[in-house]
Amino acid sequence: MKKKLLLFIGLAVLVSAVFLFSGRCKSIASLEKEYGITIQGVSRIAGGNMLVFKFHVNDPNKARTLTDLKNDYFLIDQATNTKIPVTIDSKVREVRMSGRAQKQMIAPVYDHYIAFVNKPVVVKEGSRVTVKVGDFKACGLIVK
Repeated sequence: MKKKLLLFIGLAVLVSAVFLFSGRCKSIASLEKEYGITIQGVSRIAGGNMLVFKFHVNDPNKARTLTDLKNDYFLIDQATNTKIPVTIDSKVREVRMSGRAQKQMIAPVYDHYIAFVNKPVVVKEGSRVTVKVGDFKACGLIVK
């Protein structure tokens, strides 16, 4: 039984390492330069039931990918490989910018956020996550 458990843990660590260190993830500095943003991090809010990815726009033209409503928005827990979608609520709808707000607010003076559902609580404080929006992919972000 112990051998199977150790084998499973070893395999999980190997898969995580391959995912983290494969050529698919760029450094945070290169992402910030390529997409014209400053990543402020991922935080838990609402008692951990929601996660918020915050970023500041430095170059609105480069940052369009992050506000394009045609893109899929996901946060991925690296430990469990669980995909967490953008928050959708019957009263609030998707918690991301509408088309009108997108055109008005994609400006360098604003901090932007994308909210994700974390219910049941999968991602905990200190977890490493990946944020994927279209072709944007930020790996290894630590949840505060």
